[in-house]
Amino acid sequence: MKIITSPAIPQENYFTVSAIAPVLEHDQLTIMTGEGARHGWGRCRVTSTVICDTSDFIAVYLAWQHKRYGSLFGGHAWRYYERLEYRWQQKVYKCLTRDHKDHLAALWRAGSMPHGVYAPSIKLV
Repeated sequence: MKIITSPAIPQENYFTVSAIAPVLEHDQLTIMTGEGARHGWGRCRVTSTVICDTSDFIAVYLAWQHKRYGSLFGGHAWRYYERLEYRWQQKVYKCLTRDHKDHLAALWRAGSMPHGVYAPSIKLV
């Protein structure tokens, strides 16, 4: 799948993960990474990191910060995509194949995740 990075992040003081989630169209995934305009409280930031990109599985880690209650507030989320029957589909973690869950766990155990990335809901046992 072709992955494109867009600097067009929300400029609002507040936004939800749905506003910055990757967009899947046909065989193209658009992710957002960038900074918003400067405000008195700081600036919005979004970082989308592709953690795994194989021929049939993509895992993207999202981290962001925006204004909440007068100060910076941040969050994080995961988005997963599997290629099934010649078509890419977004999946929730519990619906991933065992192989893909094991692959994520192996990356985590090997220390291959970037610094600051929170573990997905994986069993490390």
